[in-house]
Amino acid sequence: MAETLGQAAVILSALYLDRPLALFFHAQSEQLRAVFTFITQFGLSAGYLYGAAITFAALRIAARLPRIAALADRLRAYSYVPLFFFTAIAVPGLAVDLLKVVFGRARPKLLFGSGEYSFTWWGTQADYWSFPSGHTANAVAVALAVSMIWPRHRVLAAIFAVLIAASRIIITAHYLSDVIMGAFLAFTIVPYVRFVFAQSGIDLDAARAAIPRTRPPLAWRQRLGFDRLSSDNP
Repeated sequence: MAETLGQAAVILSALYLDRPLALFFHAQSEQLRAVFTFITQFGLSAGYLYGAAITFAALRIAARLPRIAALADRLRAYSYVPLFFFTAIAVPGLAVDLLKVVFGRARPKLLFGSGEYSFTWWGTQADYWSFPSGHTANAVAVALAVSMIWPRHRVLAAIFAVLIAASRIIITAHYLSDVIMGAFLAFTIVPYVRFVFAQSGIDLDAARAAIPRTRPPLAWRQRLGFDRLSSDNP
C-alpha cells in the first residue's frame, strides 16, 4: 500500500506540480534562497558518514586497549550504534546515486534556461541527476536513524528532515517528485537496514545501553530476509 501511494505521489507530482512549483520558487527573492541554501548544506551525507565511521573505529580500537579491558564488551556493544547510523545513511545514498544515472532527469535549472523538462533515462552528467533527491534521502535517513536510536528526539529529527526536503524545492535544486522519491527510498531502506541488524543479533536499544549482544546471528540468507522471499514465492 505504501509503495503504491509513493509511486502515485511521484507520478502526480511530475505531471501536475513539479513545473509550477519550480517556476514559483524561481521567482522568489534571493534572501529566501540564501536562507535555504544555508539550511540545505546539512543534507550532505559526508559529515554524517565520516563522523559515524570514525566513531565506530575509535570505539573498536578502544575496546582493544589493555588498560580499559574491563570495558571492552561494552565498547564493542556501543560501537553498533555508529555502525547502524553509517549503514542507514550509506545504503539509501547508494540507491539514490544509481537511480540518478538510470533516470537521467534534467534539473530545474535546465527548465529555466532552455525549457528542458525530461527524463533522458541515462544521465552521465550532473545536470541530469535530479531524480531522486540525494539531500532528501540523506536527511530522512538521518532522521529515521536518530528516531530509532534515540526515540525521544524523533520530533526534532522530523523537523530537520522536512526543512532539508523543503530547501531542495525552495532553492530550485530539485522538483517536488525528486524530493518525494528521495524520502520514499529512505523510508523503505532504513527499516530494512534495522531488520538486517536485528537478524544479525544486534538490538539497537541494547547497543545504545552498551549491553553486549546475547543472541547469535542467523545465517546470511535469513539476515537479509531472503528466506521470506522464498516462502512467499514457492
